[in-house]
Amino acid sequence: QEWCDRRLLARIHRLTIDRLRVEIEPVSIHDFYRFLFAWQRADQEHRAEGLEGLQSVLEQLDGCELPLAAWESAVLPARVTDYDPEWLDRLCFSGRIGWGRLSIPQNPNGRASAPLRTSPIALYLRENLSDWLALAQPNSAIELPSTSHAVFEALQSGGALFFSELISRSGLLPSQVEEALSQLAAVGLVTSDSFDGLRALLVP
Repeated sequence: QEWCDRRLLARIHRLTIDRLRVEIEPVSIHDFYRFLFAWQRADQEHRAEGLEGLQSVLEQLDGCELPLAAWESAVLPARVTDYDPEWLDRLCFSGRIGWGRLSIPQNPNGRASAPLRTSPIALYLRENLSDWLALAQPNSAIELPSTSHAVFEALQSGGALFFSELISRSGLLPSQVEEALSQLAAVGLVTSDSFDGLRALLVP
């Protein structure tokens, strides 16, 4: 057994607690934001490079929903040096990355009229798609316009189709098919094998 003065033991205990509290005290807001920019690769020093760098960024943003127009105008160029849209298409074509809306619209019983440009679209690792779909709620209650419903039925019966095939199967004009695809993508009912198809819908 070891003996010690009670006041000395209390002082040791108090100093130990104070030291531990100093170690876990919050950093300043400035340091926290500096860490966030570095961790998100949004500062010049920590930006990713090339195709593999883009994939590492997308792994970090896996399943994150952002307005569609923001992905290639602000988010990815801020994190990848000399970002090239072709890199994202290559990752999609290779089956590593997919895109789509994972959340249901705010008004699930309303009409599908959300603008595609501001719709929350996620980029996700395809290996995690089953997990994201399990977390997503079904949005079958959305009321579709007649043109969107015709395109949706064509996809349901024909599977994956090219744009020209959608025109012939639905009997609609090309502009109507474009609008229908935009509405269906905005509410999370369709996707495609590359980001280029989604990009094309932003500039009909």
